[in-house]
Amino acid sequence: MLAYGPVLKLQQPLENGKKTYIEPLFVQAQCLTCHGEGIAPNVAQKIKELYPNDQATGFKLNEFRGLVWIKEK
Repeated sequence: MLAYGPVLKLQQPLENGKKTYIEPLFVQAQCLTCHGEGIAPNVAQKIKELYPNDQATGFKLNEFRGLVWIKEK
């Protein structure tokens, strides 16, 4: 259980009898170093150098970002 609630890890059978695993992705504290709102100037400069078109900043702690979705072959 995390501060914002339980993490659900779903394993569902597919039509072919295989399984799929789904888990939500939330922004963690360590992500904010490079992707948060208060990025250190030296880190922000390096990100601009390496990824000039990057827009992956301004995230907040525990913000939902997507899903890990794995299907068994």
